[in-house]
Amino acid sequence: MEAVKKSPQHLKWIKVFPKLRKIRMVAEVVESRNCMAQLKKGDKYYFKWGGYVLDKSEGAENVCLWAVSQLLPFYCMINDRVAEGLDPNDMIVNHVRCYDVGFRGHCGYGEVLMKVYAETKKTI
Repeated sequence: MEAVKKSPQHLKWIKVFPKLRKIRMVAEVVESRNCMAQLKKGDKYYFKWGGYVLDKSEGAENVCLWAVSQLLPFYCMINDRVAEGLDPNDMIVNHVRCYDVGFRGHCGYGEVLMKVYAETKKTI
């Protein structure tokens, strides 16, 4: 605990935990072509606070590593914006493509474009 007290960043995170626990990150498919995971427009991935738990209670049926691997920077941006008292949905860059290069002669399979944003979690 002494080490945490010496770190202004950790203290800031501790103070903002209650706010972070009330939001979740959403990655919504806005375009999809030949997706092997069968993701289609409107499908969503939901991430609970903490970043390590994919909320499968609703959203896309298949989890595609090629798609979710691209979401970590957005998760960090959303958390940082909340910690700084900024609107997490006011990111300038809020779209990302999956890691697959697509089928157009590049030895890939498909491609998906997702919009990333934060939303207040529904009460259970």
